[in-house]
Amino acid sequence: MNRIEVFNKVKQHLLTQNERSTVYINSDRCSYRGDNGMSCAIGILIPDELYKPCMESNNFYELLEGFPAVAIHLDLDGLEDVEFLAEIQNIHDCNRPEKWPTKLSKFAEEHKL
Repeated sequence: MNRIEVFNKVKQHLLTQNERSTVYINSDRCSYRGDNGMSCAIGILIPDELYKPCMESNNFYELLEGFPAVAIHLDLDGLEDVEFLAEIQNIHDCNRPEKWPTKLSKFAEEHKL
């Protein structure tokens, strides 16, 4: 997927889900895959066959380093793509869902999407 396709997929997912992906036991910490079928901005990009619960203890950069199949699947083309995805992840992790539409719009503007 190119950046526009990635952004559109994540945007649609987050705005439809309208809830942060967390695991009940640790509800203040975001999860790639959370309770009730939830997933975060990066989690939605990880196919089921590549997902492993042990990924949850890794931040995005550690995820890419520790699970090369995910990095290959995401088809990252250098640091710019990594930073692009990390910014999208931060929209999910660092903002309440009611802020997502504004944050996603600003992100799209900044990245000329």
